[in-house]
Amino acid sequence: MANHALEHKRVALIGFGSQGRAQALNLRDSGVNVIVGLRADSASRADAQATGLAVADVPAAVAAADVVVSLIPDDQQRNVIAESIAGHLKPGAYLGFGHGYAVRFGDISVPAGVGVFLAAPRGPGRLIRRQYEQRQGFVCSIATGQDPAGDTLQIARAYALAIGAAPTAIFETTFQQECEADLFGEQAVLCGGLVEL
Repeated sequence: MANHALEHKRVALIGFGSQGRAQALNLRDSGVNVIVGLRADSASRADAQATGLAVADVPAAVAAADVVVSLIPDDQQRNVIAESIAGHLKPGAYLGFGHGYAVRFGDISVPAGVGVFLAAPRGPGRLIRRQYEQRQGFVCSIATGQDPAGDTLQIARAYALAIGAAPTAIFETTFQQECEADLFGEQAVLCGGLVEL
């Protein structure tokens, strides 16, 4: 497996929406040991199980993983991390995000010994999956928040490669820059005043 930093690690993806589904399948197809963490009553649970992915309740998935990536909506991050993730992280684990919002605005609290990273692919989940299957790659921003072991950026880069980002299209940024650029793109460009102009 080319993504050596993840070779002996288990990755738990929390959430199975558009990004969660695509990233979980891409990770699995890259040879990464993946488990999906979902609420017991999640409507996505049957879909995740139908793909053959391992599925567990969120605390159990987190406890079983070395790398945890939260791909749930921004407005749910604070409660889910506080109630089902932070207290179940292994010592020396990594917690990743697909968008910088929760970290940028201080919505979350993560134990000091946990590496925190961002891996934000540019595109909707269905495109991420299609680009992976066609081996075309895509752009992905990566960043670190906390880096207690000094290797969190390496984990972020390996994760980006494993979900199918093109090696030459992985750009290092910060949580703040990714979040604010994304919000501007969504609010001012895609759904805002520039469309009307």
